[in-house]
Amino acid sequence: MPVKNAKNYDEIINLIQESEYGVLNVNAKGEICNQTWYSKAKTFLMFLLGKGQESKINNEIKVGEVLVEFYKEKNSNKGQGNFEINKLLKPYINALDTIKFIVNVVDIYSREKIKVKNRTYKFIHNESAYREIESREITHIPETCYVLTAHHGNLGHFFHDNFIQFYIMWRLNKKKVLVSIKTSSMAASQLGNDDAMIDFLKCVIGSEFLIMAEYDKIYSFPNLIIPPEGRDLKIYKNYLDVCKEIKFKCFNSFNPAIKENRKKRILYGRSELERKNLLDVDEAFLKENDIGQINLSQYSFYEQLQILSTTQVFIYVVGAGVFNLLFLDNSVKVLEINPFKNNSWAQMFGMDKLCQFETYVSINIKLCDTPVQGEPELDSHIYFDQDMKQKIQSLLE
Repeated sequence: MPVKNAKNYDEIINLIQESEYGVLNVNAKGEICNQTWYSKAKTFLMFLLGKGQESKINNEIKVGEVLVEFYKEKNSNKGQGNFEINKLLKPYINALDTIKFIVNVVDIYSREKIKVKNRTYKFIHNESAYREIESREITHIPETCYVLTAHHGNLGHFFHDNFIQFYIMWRLNKKKVLVSIKTSSMAASQLGNDDAMIDFLKCVIGSEFLIMAEYDKIYSFPNLIIPPEGRDLKIYKNYLDVCKEIKFKCFNSFNPAIKENRKKRILYGRSELERKNLLDVDEAFLKENDIGQINLSQYSFYEQLQILSTTQVFIYVVGAGVFNLLFLDNSVKVLEINPFKNNSWAQMFGMDKLCQFETYVSINIKLCDTPVQGEPELDSHIYFDQDMKQKIQSLLE
C-alpha cells in the first residue's frame, strides 16, 4: 500500500523494508553507485507515494538521499536509520497530508463542499472521483493560492465575470494566483491574443504573484481561494476607487509610464466580431469629424492603453468593450450604441460613472446569424444611419 495510507512512521519504515528496492550498489561512503540509481529512485518514490505521485515530492530533498538512508537502515545495527528516514520522509508526508484541493483545468476536486458560486468551474466532491484524480501525476503547490481562469480570450468578459471580484479580495489579502488562460481557435482569431490578458495581469497583480498553469497539468493545494462570479461592480461601495487603482497600476507598469494626453476621437464598431457590428460606416463622415475607427482587440495591451490614454471622445457598440472605459476619465465623452433597446452594460455594471456617459438606441438593425442572448435583437448588427450621425454630432458639440 502507498505510504500515504500508513498510520504512522513505523508503518512507513515497514513499507520501505518490504519493498523490492532496498538492495542497491553502494560505495564505501554510503553513496549509490549503481548506474540505474535514478530510475530506481524514481520507481521507489512512486511506491512510497502511490503510482504517478512522485511529482508531489518536495524538490529540495534529493531522491538519492532517501535511498541511501534506506540502505543504511537495512544494513545498520546502530538503530539510527529509522530517525534519518523519518526526517527525510517528513516533508513528503506533510505535503500529502495537506492536499485538500485538486485543480484540473476547470474541474476543482475537494472532499468538502465548495459553496462559492462560479460557473467557470465544475466542483467535484465525489470520493471515487477524488481518489482517481489523486492517483494521477500532480504538481503540488504547498501554499494557499487563488485560482483565476479565462478560457474564452475576451479580456472584457474576463474582467467583469471573474477578475474584479477576485481583485477586490486579493488586494486586501495578497497571495499567489494560479492563472489558467486558454482560448479556442475561434476566439483567438477574433479577439486577438492571450498576451493582452497576461500583460494586464502582470500590470495589476505583478509577475511575482502569478503561477501560469500549464493546460495539461493537474495542480494540488492545501487551500484554495475561489472568487465568486459576478458583473455588478456597484455591490462594492469602493468600486470606483478600485477601478482607478487598476488604471493607475496599468499606466505606471511601463517604463516610461503612460501619460494621459486626451485629444483623439475614436469609434469602436466591433467589425472583427460575430455580433453587434456597426454596418455601412460612413468613412467621409468620420473623416469630416476627425473620428478614427479602430479595432482595439487587435492591438497589444500596451498599444490599447496608449490609444485610450489619448482618447477624448469614445464611441462604441455595447458589449465587452465597456472594459475600455476603465482607462478613460471623467473628462471623456462616451457614447454607447445599443441595438433594439437600452441594454447598457456600463450602466448595469457601474462603469458609466467613470466618464461622461450617454447611450444611443437604434432600431435600424439586422439580425446576426449567431445570437446568444435570450432576445436575439440584442445581438443585432446596427446600421450607421443619419439618426446616428446626428447623435454623434450632438456629442461632439
